Amino acid sequence: MLACSATKKKDVGLLPARVRYDGPAFHVLRKYLRRATEPPTVLILSAKYGLIEADHAIPDYDCRITAAIAEAIRADVLRVLASHLGRTRYEEVAFCVGHDYQKAVEGYETIIISGTKATFIPGGQGRRLRNLRAWLRRDQLTAHQGDS
Repeated sequence: MLACSATKKKDVGLLPARVRYDGPAFHVLRKYLRRATEPPTVLILSAKYGLIEADHAIPDYDCRITAAIAEAIRADVLRVLASHLGRTRYEEVAFCVGHDYQKAVEGYETIIISGTKATFIPGGQGRRLRNLRAWLRRDQLTAHQGDS
């Protein structure tokens, strides 16, 4: 799971979320995805749209996360996450989100399936980007379709 970005491509119309969001973490993600033979499942935590798939088409918008928004979207975020986790068995689920976005995923422990490792990618922005890059390169997020 990757938090959305305040920096967005200004193209008119709809773009896949992984393309619309244009902050540094999305540059790291897109560079990795160009070379990945087995890309990870990527969900994006958006202040406006909640938890969405990376290919979900969205328009340009301006909305920043606040404590109130995080609280308001938490139940839906956890519902969507539980739905994804119920369809596919993951060895590991990683959260690359800042402090404010962490509030929107509080309670994730109750929906992570036993045996699935939950990792929060640590650090301030620069360190978190380095850690995200290192985590992606490990290629340890593998989905086993049909296992639950």
